[in-house]
Amino acid sequence: MASYARFQLVLLLLAGLGCGAPPQPMGILLVSIDTLRADHLGIYGYERDTSPNIDSFFAPGAVYQRAYATGSRTPPSVASMLTGRYPAGHRVRLFYQKLPPRIASIPDLLPEEFQTAGFVGNAVIADDAMGIGSRFDHFEDEVDRPALYTNNVERSAGPLTDAALRWLSDQRDPERPYFLWVHYMDPHSPYLPPEDWEQRGYTHDEPRWVEPTRLAKNNIQREEAAEGQPVDALVSLDAYDEEIAYTDHHIGRLLSAFEAASSRENSLALLTADHGESMLEHQIYFIHGYQVYDEMVRVPMLVRAAQLEPGRRSSLASLVDVLPTVLSHALVAPPQELPGRDLRARSGNTDRRVFAETTYLDNHWAAAWQGTNKWVLEVGIRNGELEQGYHYDLSRDPSELDPKRWSPGEPPTAVAWELRERAERDPDPAGIPKAKRDKPDWGRPSVAGDVIREQLEKLRALGYVD
Repeated sequence: MASYARFQLVLLLLAGLGCGAPPQPMGILLVSIDTLRADHLGIYGYERDTSPNIDSFFAPGAVYQRAYATGSRTPPSVASMLTGRYPAGHRVRLFYQKLPPRIASIPDLLPEEFQTAGFVGNAVIADDAMGIGSRFDHFEDEVDRPALYTNNVERSAGPLTDAALRWLSDQRDPERPYFLWVHYMDPHSPYLPPEDWEQRGYTHDEPRWVEPTRLAKNNIQREEAAEGQPVDALVSLDAYDEEIAYTDHHIGRLLSAFEAASSRENSLALLTADHGESMLEHQIYFIHGYQVYDEMVRVPMLVRAAQLEPGRRSSLASLVDVLPTVLSHALVAPPQELPGRDLRARSGNTDRRVFAETTYLDNHWAAAWQGTNKWVLEVGIRNGELEQGYHYDLSRDPSELDPKRWSPGEPPTAVAWELRERAERDPDPAGIPKAKRDKPDWGRPSVAGDVIREQLEKLRALGYVD
């Protein structure tokens, strides 16, 4: 008998002994939000009312203060979230790379009693792009909204939520447990909430004037800037927060439906993001993917379940923890070789290390965190050589403005040694599969076009390529 079936039998026996009514089937909800910084949510202390629905729903849950994506781009991080593996383990390193069939994901590992459904609003993780749709019983990846002015590469939070609610009410078997994953594209740039959204009207007092060239190439302010004139970059920050508020409104609808469709006593809800976003930090503003600075890889990690001790967790967490948390809640033992842990458990492990990476232009960046220390390794894409190491003391330098150099040939600590060893044994040197290294065609989407030019234009509109 499968683990979940045994669990249900125990509950039914307890109910028969007068310990309560027969339980509703278990519901597991995973919400991931593209490009969402943790520090722009009220539950993480943000002063604006961007996330009242998220805040209130997860207030009785666990709030991980220091959670990290496994990369600063969408496909590798989403693959890590679904498989519990770091990118070198699941091998999704680039856009339009399929997740290998041999790499199991959450819907593959859940008991057969579970219904599984996925709804994604980003074309770069659609089935044609990443090959994950067939792993779910039901999967929708329609994209119907321009990312900037011309290319249909996303589905907004309203229509995406409508689709998930239709599945919950009309297609889900109410007698079976279920796993539902919804990936929201908002608040990804170019920060354009739909015209029918009643905006909160976020404003600011003092402008922050910057040269338009400091903004990402897909930023509307840069697109519309007058030649030679600075722009107030806080306009973009206001628009980013507006997109969060718009998304939170529709996530509130989803959370209400989830509560109605599942038992509070045996259900689980998680909310996280695939990566963060630079605002006014470091080299380029309002973008992600080009580095592993904390603003690009720190993400929210919120967990709510019955019997879960609420409160804030200071221990390190990672997207690789999502799979073991989901499986453990469903009474399935996660594969032993996986690096993640159950987020429902309180952990005082101060020695834990978590990792992230990104590949951009001529460099691959790999990072490791332990405690308040962060170690970064720069790897050359063209030759795979370890070029330079950096260390940040985040307790003293949380903005990462004062890197201390170290030589990859002589790593000064055990964490730095491990970071070097991981880079040396990476099956895709510098994060690029060997078969793709010398080929300009790194994949072809059929989601919205059959030619590479259209693919590049879509990625360019999202700010993924120059």
